[in-house]
Parts: sequence; structure tokens; C-alpha cells
Amino acid sequence: MLYMRYCKLGRSFPFLGALLTILVPLSLFGAEITVPRIEMASQGWVQEEEFLVSSLVSADIALLGGDRYGFLLGFALAAPDLGGAMTLRQGNEAYLGLRLARASIYGLGGLPLDFSYFIGAGDNIGTGGEFPHYFGSTPFETEYRGPSFFPRGVGGNVSRHYQGIHGVRGTGFQGALRNGEYLVPILYLYHDFAFSPELGTLRDYDDEGRENYLSADLRVLFSRGWLNLEAFTGYSRNGPRDIHKFRWGLMAHLAGEGVEFYAQAGVPGILQGDSLTIDHFYVLIEPRLFLGPLSLFMTFFYHPVEYHHVKNPSEQGRAELNIRALFGNRASGLSGGLECSGELGVHRPEELNFRIGPVLTYHTDGIRWDAKLRIRPQAHKVPAEMFEILIGVRTAF
Repeated sequence: MLYMRYCKLGRSFPFLGALLTILVPLSLFGAEITVPRIEMASQGWVQEEEFLVSSLVSADIALLGGDRYGFLLGFALAAPDLGGAMTLRQGNEAYLGLRLARASIYGLGGLPLDFSYFIGAGDNIGTGGEFPHYFGSTPFETEYRGPSFFPRGVGGNVSRHYQGIHGVRGTGFQGALRNGEYLVPILYLYHDFAFSPELGTLRDYDDEGRENYLSADLRVLFSRGWLNLEAFTGYSRNGPRDIHKFRWGLMAHLAGEGVEFYAQAGVPGILQGDSLTIDHFYVLIEPRLFLGPLSLFMTFFYHPVEYHHVKNPSEQGRAELNIRALFGNRASGLSGGLECSGELGVHRPEELNFRIGPVLTYHTDGIRWDAKLRIRPQAHKVPAEMFEILIGVRTAF
């Protein structure tokens, strides 16, 4: 059965088949092959009496040599029109390709230094996602991220989703100093692609055909009991056009008995000389309350007008309030409840958008299943257009 599935995959995607041909023998020589992350998400809705499906699949394959080295490969499929993607219809916007390649050395030269060389979509900054790796802490990232909450993407591009204040995208080097129990500084130096691999290209050019930014980011992680902090600052430069961009931000997570507070605030990008306004800010505030079988999440999110170097005029002034009330037994992994979301254009108050619907979540053996039915009372021409269906599956260790 395994051999049949492998052959079928190899015929469908020759590149993946060749990759498996290389990786499988390596596992026989002491290297451990794991799949640390898989995420699948689909959204279905009715538009002009036609049922449409938009889907995204992303997966990482890791080759680990104990505590000495590691190699990570990530792939992504994004299909705004799933039918067109599966039939390879002309003009469809589907993309399947390499999302990330990263080679790492742990304890370089006997020093408490982890060194990595990467190509593609690297770490998401300002999320707290690396705290389990560096400090062994329980994951505490907000769930209000990725395709489950932004199924139509950023600025209408389903390949891009809000996941942290900034994301390292490009080709470069990463170094993490691990000589402290509570503090880990991380430095990134890289050629920054204005469009990440999720957008279907590994290179981008300005209007005159010249390549874009050289970038550097410094982030510092701090963890001490109930308090987790992450701060970062970054700079990008385009020499030929004399463009200088700056960014900075802070993530904070505080945990107590039955209550947590999570926040992200920062500027994903601003040009030198520009006046700082509220539209430049990425702000997410999320208090969490746990009372027996009840879990309550209240999330406020203000969209930045620029994200990953791309300006999105449709995101300007958009703010959302999301409230999720879930009931369930944590031991069984099954929970369900109600989710309400309100979206408001701060500069366009008439663009109020309200959604409500049931949600169902199931955790089992490191996998999380999510299902949602969203009802949009205002946004429809015919009754069927009120409803959206979202289904997602992802790893959750």
C-alpha cells in the first residue's frame, strides 16, 4: 500500500517523487525523517449561483541528524479555483511549489550557536511560535491566523495570510545564540523577496527591472514562568532606488490560573521619511478565559496597509472583533460552540460586515480538525450566498 501510494504521488508530481526517492534511503543511515507541520484548509461559498471552492495545502518534511544538524523542506499548494487547479485549466491561479528549504547546524563549532541557511518563506516574527523549540514551553500562539481565519487571504490573494507582524522571506542566513536559560537573540540577514514563494515567484523586480530588498532583522525572545516576550526590529534597503524601510514590533503573552492575555503590536513596514499613522500598525489583542468546560476567546485585530513589503489598499483601516465561545472536554479533544465576527472599515463605516456560526474542533494524536459554518446576513443577493463552509486540518503537537 505504501509503495502504491508513493508511485502514484511520483507520477502526479515528479518533483515530489524524486524528493521521496532521495529522502527514503537517507532514513536508513541514521537520519530521522519527520513531518513537523501539515496544514490543509478549504473554503466553500456560493457566488452568482455557482458553488466555489478555494483551498490551500502546506507541508514540511524534516530530516534530522540528532542534535547535530537538520534539513527542512516545505511545500505549498494554493488554489483560488480548486476545479481549475485539478484540471489544469488555462488561466487558473493555482500554485504548487517549494515553500522553504532550510539547512541548520546546531551548536556550531562547539558554541551555543544555531546556524541556518534558508531559501523561501522562513520564520514568522512576532508570533511566539519558536518558544516551544527554544524554551520547551507549551504553544500559546493565537489561533487567529492563517487560512482558517483569513480564507480569502490578504488583499484578495489566497496565498497570503496574516501570520505575525513580519515574515522572513528570501535567501539568507539565520543565527540563534542559546547561551541563556531565559533569553535567546536571533539575527536574520537575507535578500528579501517582496513576494514570497506562496505567491508563486522567488524573485521580484521594481519598475525598472532591478531586484529588491536586502534585509536584516533582530529579534529577542524572553521566557520566564508566566511571562513570554518577543521584541524585534528590522531594516530593508533597495540600493538602486534609494529605498529604506523600517519595521519593529512586540509580542506579549501572560498566563495565570484560568486566564491568559496575548498581544501583538508593531509596524510591518514604513518608508524612511513617511509620517507614521495608524494605518501602518499591526495590532492584535486577545484575552482568553478558561472556566471548566468553557473557553472564551476575544480577539481584536487591526490590519496594516502594508504587509511583507506589499501595500494592500483594500486592507487600509480594516478592523475586526472576533468572539469564540467553546464548550468541551479537553481530555476527549472534542469541543464546539459559537463564533461571532464583526468587521468594520474605519475609514469606510458603511462597510460593516457581520458573521456568525457554529464551530467544531477535534484534537487527536497531534492533529487538529476544524469545521465552521459562517452566516453573513448582510452580504448576499440570494439566500444561498449568506453561507460559507470552512474545513481545516493541521498538526498541533
